[in-house]
Amino acid sequence: MRVITLRPVTETVGEDLPGAIEIISAAAEFEWDWTREQIPRLAERLGWREPEPKGPRYSWFWTTLAVRNPVAQYQVLMGDDIFRIVVNITDKDLSARADRKDRPVDQAALVELTDRMRTEWGEPSRRDHVDASTVWWDLPGLTFGLAPGTGSIDLVLMKPAQARQLIGMAVTRAEAERKDAERAAALTDSNLLLAVIPLLAQADPGDWSRTAVARLLDATDWDSREEDRSSLSARSRTDTVDARFIASRTGDYIDRGRFGLGEFESLWTTHHFAPAVLDTVHATALAECRRQLGTPTLVGGPGALAIWRRPDTTLTLSRDLRNSSITVQLTPTEPTERYVHWQWDCDDDWRAEERWLVCPDVENPVSGAALKQMWGHPEQGGMGDSVRLERDVVELFTSLGADLPVLHPYATKVVWIVQGPADGFVQGYFCADERICRVESWARGEQTRSQEFPLGFDGGARAAAIVLAALGEPPLANRLEELRCEAWAEPKPQRLWTIRFGI
Repeated sequence: MRVITLRPVTETVGEDLPGAIEIISAAAEFEWDWTREQIPRLAERLGWREPEPKGPRYSWFWTTLAVRNPVAQYQVLMGDDIFRIVVNITDKDLSARADRKDRPVDQAALVELTDRMRTEWGEPSRRDHVDASTVWWDLPGLTFGLAPGTGSIDLVLMKPAQARQLIGMAVTRAEAERKDAERAAALTDSNLLLAVIPLLAQADPGDWSRTAVARLLDATDWDSREEDRSSLSARSRTDTVDARFIASRTGDYIDRGRFGLGEFESLWTTHHFAPAVLDTVHATALAECRRQLGTPTLVGGPGALAIWRRPDTTLTLSRDLRNSSITVQLTPTEPTERYVHWQWDCDDDWRAEERWLVCPDVENPVSGAALKQMWGHPEQGGMGDSVRLERDVVELFTSLGADLPVLHPYATKVVWIVQGPADGFVQGYFCADERICRVESWARGEQTRSQEFPLGFDGGARAAAIVLAALGEPPLANRLEELRCEAWAEPKPQRLWTIRFGI
């Protein structure tokens, strides 16, 4: 049996693999049935402090590993059975959060520690089915592995029977995901979408009654029909098509007479496509909508929106990257706008779905007349809430990066500048022609940073990180409530209609 060497908790190094190896050896030799009541005995064997109760299914306790924040956690799956024990074996980034993807664990360090673990325990038994960077070793009384945690690299200890059960579940899930991916990759037929666009573009639902919208659903001639309290729907699904056509009922909580809404509030069709063809299909659908309705009134994002506002109905084309789908929606124009305006007027925390909008041709008489009828809805600034400000900037910049390329030439370039009363500002632009986004920060008359990124979601996210860093440093820091944002679209006759920077 190995002897555990107690280390002073105050000693801090980057990682403590020798200590982790001692934990593995002791846990493998420890005789127990992985129940909660035996945790104090295991902690005593390892020289750890008594567990600190934190909840019915988990608890923290201090280890003797020589790392910053040397904690371990046991988790209970059901009853008193221990699901796993997770031990920080590297210095932990205390600012990291589980929902943040911009603080990744150092993968090089994880690979190095895994290689060093091989010299002690030999080749791993298998690689994790979900996270390929994690490998597992199976011992007679213990399964263990090194895994990326939240701001640290973790040693994970599991009961072998529990590990085998999870492997089976992971294999089943991986097989289901593989089949889903194969089905998704085959969704390349856009003919049904192109056929339904003219139907919606030319539709006149009149009073938006059940009779009127059912007539439009019947015109699709799709096989599968459903009806419930909230909608009427039709579905078409083959090896190459996965689409829905839905008529959404107006909510019972809405005063329909007040806003002029009918029994139904919208008609929309969503078509799923393989990610590889999504942008091509969006471009084809955008061209078909333009053929039917002319130049869009507005384009923007998130969602690569193209909006045609007409006196009676408004048609919106959008793209969803997460679900790899294209949606075309039809709504009654003035009733919908009155309802949205009422929401904005009554709710101090109201938040628009659109973070930016550009009018492709402000000199177009049709677009000009439509814009004159539309309300502006300024949002409450996010300066009192750093989380909200970060959300707004990231959502705006990732949308500009991802959506501007597919909306070109209806939106070409968006230029922006954020400045305060002090001698400092941050500025930049997103340009579809150049396929780049650029960001600069200035302080005391000198440029402190200048970077360009390829136009895209990732490029927008990286630009947002620079902006947020600049807002957190002098001379802009601590004066956020005094900041002002100015932005515009180029070239003419494009005009920036909306930009929501969070300021």
